[in-house]
Amino acid sequence: MKARLIIVFAFFVCTASFAQQGSYISPYFMYQMTSLPNYQDQMNANNTNKLKFENSFHPAFGINYIYNSTNYFGFQTGFKWSEEGQKYSGLLEYDVNLDSSFVLNFTSSATISYLQVPFLLRFNTDFDEDLVIMSISTGFQLDFLTSAKMVVDPKPSIANEIDLKQLFRKNNLKYVAETSFTFLISDNWLLTTGLQWTRSLSDIENKNFAFDKTKHVAEYYFPVSTKKEMRTDISTRYKTTSMTFGLMFGVSYWLTQP
Repeated sequence: MKARLIIVFAFFVCTASFAQQGSYISPYFMYQMTSLPNYQDQMNANNTNKLKFENSFHPAFGINYIYNSTNYFGFQTGFKWSEEGQKYSGLLEYDVNLDSSFVLNFTSSATISYLQVPFLLRFNTDFDEDLVIMSISTGFQLDFLTSAKMVVDPKPSIANEIDLKQLFRKNNLKYVAETSFTFLISDNWLLTTGLQWTRSLSDIENKNFAFDKTKHVAEYYFPVSTKKEMRTDISTRYKTTSMTFGLMFGVSYWLTQP
């Protein structure tokens, strides 16, 4: 394993790269592992063994504008559409909707979509020849909610259909960290691949939503989509964040060069 790491490190150190200065347009696609972490939910799941958090995978795609003022330093912004969420599986012994006891296994998922605008500082490698660069980007991202949905199996006994977007905050701020490699394939075209991690800094749930137990089934209560033996007490609920870890593929076009 150590030998492999040394070979990979030597490849990137010894492989020279082009001068990065200038501006780029970079469309890309990202395959993400996503989750909606909530400390309270995870502790309850660990204590009762009735709720499990499952791996959730969703796409994202967008376009970046990158401006490198020098070979070492730059700025990155753009637009991204991202689908994020959480999958669950669980065991129900009492259904608060029906006020009845029975054993039931269920699966569910909550999915939210955002239009996102990143503002990142970009730090680049500096080599002498023309092949590849490595960049590390970090900063913040504005998220604007575009849609929300849930899937529950077995389906809930819906008393009143609602717009699920009402259960989530309209916008959020995320921290972003990204590492990417860019390969020169012609005078102006480049290939890009990398990894990106994001996490919201504030609560994504709308704790001000006016729940009404006579109208809203338990699956609408937080965490959204899961079946419940009792309705969630919003006044004591911890914050829920959105977290993603994505593998990115894209191309870049070199608009202006020094």
